[in-house]
Amino acid sequence: MTSPFWHYNCCAGFDPIALIKKYAVTKQKPTKSFITNFLGVLIDPKFFPGILDGREDTVEGLPIPANFHADVAEWGAALRAVELSGETFTMIELGCGWGCWMNNTGKVAKRLGKKCMLIGVEGDEGYIQFAKECLTINGFKSKEYKIIHGIAAAKNGFALFPKQKFLGESYGLEPKFCEDKDKIDRLLATGKYYKLKMISLSDIMELHSHIDLLHMDIQGGELSLINDAIEVINRKVSYLVIGTHSRQIEGKLFDTLISNGWILEIERPAILSLEKSVPYVIVDGVQGWNPTIFEKNLNKIIMANSQGLAKAYLKSGWSIPEPEFTWSEGNMAVIEIPVSNTLLDKDLTVVMNFIPFGKQNAIFYINDKKVYSCSIEKEKEIKLNIEKKTL
Repeated sequence: MTSPFWHYNCCAGFDPIALIKKYAVTKQKPTKSFITNFLGVLIDPKFFPGILDGREDTVEGLPIPANFHADVAEWGAALRAVELSGETFTMIELGCGWGCWMNNTGKVAKRLGKKCMLIGVEGDEGYIQFAKECLTINGFKSKEYKIIHGIAAAKNGFALFPKQKFLGESYGLEPKFCEDKDKIDRLLATGKYYKLKMISLSDIMELHSHIDLLHMDIQGGELSLINDAIEVINRKVSYLVIGTHSRQIEGKLFDTLISNGWILEIERPAILSLEKSVPYVIVDGVQGWNPTIFEKNLNKIIMANSQGLAKAYLKSGWSIPEPEFTWSEGNMAVIEIPVSNTLLDKDLTVVMNFIPFGKQNAIFYINDKKVYSCSIEKEKEIKLNIEKKTL
């Protein structure tokens, strides 16, 4: 095992190699002018000039431990997100380039009979054209995808994006965020940058109740985006795959996401070179995160209780209600309790009884703001007092 790509860590029960083999297409025939990868995705060699030259009319083997674009850890994490999704698969790829993860996860989702909505955000106009070409070649209809020209951020605004000498020169283009007008003018005057919209993650997600996969590879901006947009990520995202660009970023992501109830299912740290004794990242790291709580596929049941709350909505992760109990399935489940207008002028108390199997985490939100979290290891009653001013 001389390849550094074998050195990933994953939690018990998560086997990325098994997932890769499970979804691999067997007995594929080559397609003229294209590379066919293990999932059946067609890739034009022009997307990676100098790397894929001369590889047209070929079929790739399994990416174990890696292929030209990703390794076992990243393939496993992305396929895990598809497998956990329901009848629909909605994903966002930040820094989508030629649409790699849009195409690969979308291809598997469609093969499983899922309806797809694939969303890409990219700053380079040429790569947007690559992504559209690749999606069309791989059979996706225009209604199944959306590509946004801009820079994903926690809030709206503008940044500078570098120009390429030729298309495909680099997939590591890094925007410059700057509020100094004189500096912006000087950089624009060099002809090496153009001004580009920053688009908030909330705006990107606004038309979608949940996101099955948020994949981000944004050249070192991942930590600030996660920190600044954690509330909307907690509410809407079912799985996170993050390309990491330093060991420092990796550790800080641990702090932020674990404290918000996310479980690190797989990771392969950034690969370093110690040339001249200075750590330098030569291959980005990858992390795959699964939330303890996520919201998907609304299932409604009618309930009554002493506080007068008329309805409760069970979201994904629940079994069919029984006369006395409703059981969660898997390790993620959500219940949302709307409050009628007649109750908004008084303080409320919500009482819930939990019977856990092993240790479980619970997180409570009021109007999308986290107000309480706890770990439950034995049968427990949780009483949540809600002041009217918070409703």
